[in-house]
Amino acid sequence: MVGAGMLMIALALFGLLSSLRGRIADTDRRWNRLWLRVLPYAIALPFIANTAGWILTEMGRQPWVVYGVLLTEDGVSRSVSRWEVILTLSGFTLVYGVLMVVTVGLIKRQVDKGAPEETGEDVDDDHRTFAPLGGAY
Repeated sequence: MVGAGMLMIALALFGLLSSLRGRIADTDRRWNRLWLRVLPYAIALPFIANTAGWILTEMGRQPWVVYGVLLTEDGVSRSVSRWEVILTLSGFTLVYGVLMVVTVGLIKRQVDKGAPEETGEDVDDDHRTFAPLGGAY
């Protein structure tokens, strides 16, 4: 979780610095080529961080039961039936599955659409604007 977060921060900082220097799409530089190749795979990092955090949180609960601070039988809710647990887990799985399909569909639609075309308009140096993400002037 922390590793995925730090990697996201590092990728963002590299992109910011490259953008501020006007080199964000400079494929002659080895690090920029590597950065541009890694970015599509970095789309999964927030999902990995979220899932890893959830797993870490839930796994952290069991040792308190195991080491005698709280007995396992005391950690089980008697007011929730087996079918309620199955229904809830199935519901969460269905919701996350739908969200995954929608996310992949939206990403695929953007990729299929491709990069925006340049307008070809010439702007004189007195009227340039700052484009921090490497956009055209």
